[in-house]
Amino acid sequence: MGIEAAENPWWVLATAGAEAQGRIPRAAQAALSRRYWNAVVCAPMAPAERAEVAQLLGVPEKELRPLTEQEDRALEAVFQARLGTSHAILGGAGLPDFSAAHLPAAISFAGYVFPAFSHFGGAEFCAHASFSGAVFLGLAQFSGAIFRDGANFTGAQFLGAANFQEAGFHSRSALGRVGFRRAVFSGPVRFSNAIFDAPAQFMGARFHDEAQFWGARFNAPVQFAAQVDGDADFSHAAFSAQADFAQAQFSSLPPAFHHTRLHLGCQLPGAEGHWPTRASPEMVARYASLRRAMRGLGRAEAEALFLMHEMRGRKQLAPAHIALLYWAFDVLSRYGHSGGRPLLALALLWGLGVGVHMAILGDVARWAEVAGANASHVWPQMGWGRQFLPDGYAQRLPAALQVMAAVQGMAGLALQGLLALGLWRRFRLK
Repeated sequence: MGIEAAENPWWVLATAGAEAQGRIPRAAQAALSRRYWNAVVCAPMAPAERAEVAQLLGVPEKELRPLTEQEDRALEAVFQARLGTSHAILGGAGLPDFSAAHLPAAISFAGYVFPAFSHFGGAEFCAHASFSGAVFLGLAQFSGAIFRDGANFTGAQFLGAANFQEAGFHSRSALGRVGFRRAVFSGPVRFSNAIFDAPAQFMGARFHDEAQFWGARFNAPVQFAAQVDGDADFSHAAFSAQADFAQAQFSSLPPAFHHTRLHLGCQLPGAEGHWPTRASPEMVARYASLRRAMRGLGRAEAEALFLMHEMRGRKQLAPAHIALLYWAFDVLSRYGHSGGRPLLALALLWGLGVGVHMAILGDVARWAEVAGANASHVWPQMGWGRQFLPDGYAQRLPAALQVMAAVQGMAGLALQGLLALGLWRRFRLK
């Protein structure tokens, strides 16, 4: 059993508005509680610092100023009634500490300011908890916290690190969702080994630093339409329900999905602009891992996308002579996923041969014979030359055209291989 909230001076402060003025509307109670909290937390700040925090919150700076004499007396009365002591105890209580606290009722920290360190590690939120629009100026410690009926961090700003390692997000009602919509994480954030039994929403969230979901378990649907500027790691995580990453954007590295168990309904971005292109060995390894993961799900189109990104990364890292081969593979077949490109290249190869033959032979009347001859050069395995051309035709050609015929045959064979590969993958995709 954790520490009861009634014994925690920070809980008393966070809910002081519910008692300070008796029977007032709930919205007014929440606003009064927020005023008391922010005034106490921001009291040590210089005016310039308070102004910066007010700008982050989107409120007038006066809402963060120290308590007035009337407000101070009202808050003093609340602390005397609930704890039998003065609210001056907060001065000796250090930073907000809810570690291992048992919080029995729904609580709203919406619009609250949390100082350099806020400790909710091991806390148990028995009802819905809202941190909507809150600003965490330093480390936000939620490791091992249990949210029994969801949590709302919509629009919250984490200016330092945030630790949700081994946190549990559960649901008891329609409010029981995990909302990090439009949340901003300026420092590293860890959800390692966290359990999401409630639907999780990260739409519009921004991760400026690393986002670690290593070993997390998503037992309910998750929407991850977030912008990730740092490293996102979902290795060893398990998605037992649909995971929608379709609108996510990854700027520096593809997310790591090493040994991750994905749901068949997992959706990943299909647009190339959502994926990083700056090559590194780690980037190539992650695209290869994503490709294998999509193959395991039978998602051939996604597998093709990640193969293309992997090949482009390898091209950037390879020596010049090897990079040229990757470039040709891309141009001629989009890394084996286009049937139209090699077919067009075969047509151009045939047309080039016809043009060169006509220029050298200078006999326009023989255009049909020349066209057939070049078709047999481009498609030598079809046997058209033996069937339609006179005996000794190739031997009577000038040496330059004989060399060109040989080149056409080798290039045509390679392009036919790419055409077969593209058609196979296309029909396999469909």
